[in-house]
Amino acid sequence: MQLDLTYLNEIGNNDRNFVLEILRMFMQQTSQDLDKLELIANQNDMQNLYSAVHKIKSSILMLGNETANEKIIKLENMIKLGESEDEIKAELKLFFGIASSLKAAVANELIKG
Repeated sequence: MQLDLTYLNEIGNNDRNFVLEILRMFMQQTSQDLDKLELIANQNDMQNLYSAVHKIKSSILMLGNETANEKIIKLENMIKLGESEDEIKAELKLFFGIASSLKAAVANELIKG
């Protein structure tokens, strides 16, 4: 999975340490948020699911991966529009796979330093 760190470089004035710190925070916080998202999804709590997806969205968007960006926005819209729980769960399953790949890409970026 490809990251596009243009946005992070822009807001951090091309400071690699800033970008790495944001990526470390992503790994810590977003991992917890994804676990919470999965728990909420298993409880079929659509209101809290929407809030959890919305919370994760900005973290996903800042990494600049179009596939992940499109998936999180689609998921948020599906929940907002009240689509069926089965359709939402199917989309969530796809999103979790993408999020796992995204976390691996971030981990690789952190290893590169």
